[in-house]
Amino acid sequence: MHVLAATLKHTEFMAWTNRELNGYEELDPLPSYRTVVSSGSVGTYVGYGGAQIKNMPIPLYEIDEEVRRRVSYIDFRQGVRNIETMAHDESKLHMPWNPAFIHLVGHSIIPNYQLVTANILFPHGAFSGILDTIRTRVLDFVIAIQSEYPNIEDSEIGRPSPVPHSSITNVFHSTIIGGHANIGTTGTASIKSGDTTNYFGLSPEKAAELGRVVNAARGEAERLPEVDKKVALETIDEVALAATSRRLDVASIKKWTSTISTLISTAATTFPKLHALVHWLGTLL
Repeated sequence: MHVLAATLKHTEFMAWTNRELNGYEELDPLPSYRTVVSSGSVGTYVGYGGAQIKNMPIPLYEIDEEVRRRVSYIDFRQGVRNIETMAHDESKLHMPWNPAFIHLVGHSIIPNYQLVTANILFPHGAFSGILDTIRTRVLDFVIAIQSEYPNIEDSEIGRPSPVPHSSITNVFHSTIIGGHANIGTTGTASIKSGDTTNYFGLSPEKAAELGRVVNAARGEAERLPEVDKKVALETIDEVALAATSRRLDVASIKKWTSTISTLISTAATTFPKLHALVHWLGTLL
């Protein structure tokens, strides 16, 4: 990426490349693909007489809304090498809560118990999904530039850019900033440039794949407690309707993943197919 950025001499592309390689500063705007939807949280509680409950799922739907949002959507600002390390180390599939969050809600989760430690859990593939998205966007950018300027590889770094600045800007904004979003390991979904709602248009194949994931998740949702089951099935119906129309938006995807993650994080048994639905939707962000 660095060589191409130096060849093109495009300020925005060079800045994006530098941030992806070296990490995003706190005040830098963060691309949506670097926000990961957690698969829930677990904690250790201490009660009277030293009684302890370890690795107990935290019912996120019962806690402060701002805390719930902060532990459900996690920003990753590290450079790509650090993210590659996390992708190859399963011990990195969790991170501790901010102590301030524990102090704020820790006394109100289980009667007569205090939450003392808590960890955010991440689904398998969360970090590789970030890397896949970066690779996809760089590839889309390079292909678009080379299709119009096939001799770009013959250019020397020290010479003026062989591609007009306006052309690079158009390609950068349509491919890197918001032209495509990675969906799993294959396929892309268009995001309309300038559309503040950020709608994803699914291909017929991807819509059918989502339909299969939804149907599998629906069967598991039937096993949830009655109140949770009602919420889960209503959410799944919304996803199914969006899959049928082949049109999804970012706000709805975040709402669906948060709702389902919260429900299954408090369940006594595991729900792999509901987790799969959350992960599938999460790769769109």
